[in-house]
Amino acid sequence: MSFNHIDQQREFFLRVESLFASKAKMVAAVGEALGIGSNAVYRRVKGDTVLPAAEMLHLAGLYHLDLNLFQGFERDGQTIYETNTPDDLSSEVDFFRIMSERMEFFMLLTDRQCRMVTPELPLSYEMTQPTLRAFKIYTYGVTSWDFKKWADLPFSPELIHPDTWQHVDNYVRMCFDLPSVQFLSPGMVDITLSQIIYFVELGKLKDTKLVDSLFDELHALVNHVEQMANHRLRYLIGDVVDDTRPQFNIRKNEIPSNKSLILLTSLERSIALIPDLHPNVLTTVSKEVIHKSEQWFKLLAEKSTLLGPGAGKQTHRFFRDVHRRINAAQEQLLKRRINLAHFI
Repeated sequence: MSFNHIDQQREFFLRVESLFASKAKMVAAVGEALGIGSNAVYRRVKGDTVLPAAEMLHLAGLYHLDLNLFQGFERDGQTIYETNTPDDLSSEVDFFRIMSERMEFFMLLTDRQCRMVTPELPLSYEMTQPTLRAFKIYTYGVTSWDFKKWADLPFSPELIHPDTWQHVDNYVRMCFDLPSVQFLSPGMVDITLSQIIYFVELGKLKDTKLVDSLFDELHALVNHVEQMANHRLRYLIGDVVDDTRPQFNIRKNEIPSNKSLILLTSLERSIALIPDLHPNVLTTVSKEVIHKSEQWFKLLAEKSTLLGPGAGKQTHRFFRDVHRRINAAQEQLLKRRINLAHFI
């Protein structure tokens, strides 16, 4: 089953229309509620224009409609998974719009929390640095998403459609407003470092200034994550750091694994997100999967070390190891540049 926002939008308006004597009356009422004209309403009803999450939420509240926030469910004992990536995804804008809208729904729930275990950088981290986020979107485009439009093009930040950034920023802000426990390892940068080296060798990351920026931004990102660990608060660079920020714990994952799992919990609903081809995820609200995820995170907590205050030198050692990995990859590329220059 693939996520199709437009189909869901049409189904939503059918539910709204069922509350009125005619479609015309529904259109008039919706237009008044949203402060838009009838033509704009009809475009939303037909799916020609995307209905923003904020408008859908407003109408759902106005007409007392229950929204199925995430589509993963159990039916006849069978667990159903919903993907966040349409089969015909052709735009980075659409991917992050979907991610942002789903997170908007989750942020409406009560007592929200996130637990995450991942062997690589979380998507929300990757999207905080200007060059790094453009590079990661490019890598997803030519690998996981198989975008033909970039297949033969070297990386450039200008390849990313500018409309992408409003959705990225919205998604990242909500992620950093969410109380979170993250199980990480010093190798969390290894995949990104391998991608940098690979695209340099492939000739698709030619600009040495961009390469240097990627390494500098990775160091800056790791420094910021260490500061959050020491404060045990989650915040973006530039945020005021005080007790209004959500709680944040980083635990050093002591169980070697290449598996990733995200568990979003709230009073109303819990959702498990199981990475497919990063950054794509499969989503389910299956009680069985949620229970197994809870058990897995309980085991991880027992076998991990909480970093930050009280961890002694372990916090410094953890992040020093991450910086060393970045330095080693940068030195590897530098040696290749020198050898190539000598050969020429």
